[in-house]
Amino acid sequence: MANFGDILSQNVRPAKIDTFKALGYAPTDRQQVFHEASKEESDIFGILYGGAAGGGKSCAFLHDAILNAVNYPKMRVGCIRRSYPELEESFIAPLLAEWNGAKAVGAKWNGTKKVLTFPNGSIIN
Repeated sequence: MANFGDILSQNVRPAKIDTFKALGYAPTDRQQVFHEASKEESDIFGILYGGAAGGGKSCAFLHDAILNAVNYPKMRVGCIRRSYPELEESFIAPLLAEWNGAKAVGAKWNGTKKVLTFPNGSIIN
């Protein structure tokens, strides 16, 4: 399975599927800055996005994860929090709330394994 570094080194281009539209997601100005930074074609391997609680960081990350999972085959995205209840609150609950949108991009949720899989082999867990 290719990792993101391998994909970048091979100059693989994304499929350019607009998942934001499919999910009905309209980013705020600050979220848009984050999304634009994640599209940069450079040697950047990390982006920091800070701010107070409720500023939309988790929402932006979730939508960026889905965008990348749909557009880059075999992408593996891990969502990490200090505790499982925090993970449920900030990622799993919003993901399930947008379930119809996720189905629109071909994703399937496995509630037992807590994994979202995509037809191209990408996963978010």
